[in-house]
Amino acid sequence: TSVKIKMDTAGTNLVSQRNYFFPLALAYLVVPNVIFLATWLRPWFGLPAALIVATGAGWLIRRHGPATPRPKLSRQNFWFVLGLAFLWTLFGGVGGLFPQSPDYIKHNLLFHDLVHSPWPVNYALPGGETNYLCYGLGYYLAPALGGKWLGEGVVPGLAFAWTLAGTALFFYWVATFDRKPRATLVIFLFFAVTGVVWMFFKKSGLP
Repeated sequence: TSVKIKMDTAGTNLVSQRNYFFPLALAYLVVPNVIFLATWLRPWFGLPAALIVATGAGWLIRRHGPATPRPKLSRQNFWFVLGLAFLWTLFGGVGGLFPQSPDYIKHNLLFHDLVHSPWPVNYALPGGETNYLCYGLGYYLAPALGGKWLGEGVVPGLAFAWTLAGTALFFYWVATFDRKPRATLVIFLFFAVTGVVWMFFKKSGLP
């Protein structure tokens, strides 16, 4: 989908998301569900369900679109949002390019099991029984599926790309809440990280 550039009355370049934000945001939400339905459920049920979900999403994009289209961003603000999303993903440790928090032990184990185990993933229990992997898998399925096809080595890059896509869509959504996109996004992120800062204070023993 192309991004269309046009001029407003003040001569400012605007990025039109008429065929950009809504289809991509919907696709980002639908793709993990389609993967899950098609690969984790019995084919006689999962494949028709995946087809129904994908068809419904396509119909919604073609016929209706969003009830309230997102406001337009200037070209400068558009790239600001994308750049901030890239830095946020990079410094967050996704893909292993920067230090990762202890929570990534869980993420990396999930990616490992999803890549190397048949779907749906089962774990053998001491009594001879098995138990399914039960977790919120939506974030993991797309990169893990790529890892199954292309090898485990591509998972960090795919996880980075998938996280960046979701972060950029979310940042774009937040930035278009107000007529001052940069300030709106920066203020939102400032308050979003206060909980993380407080966690570090608590771990350091400070009251």
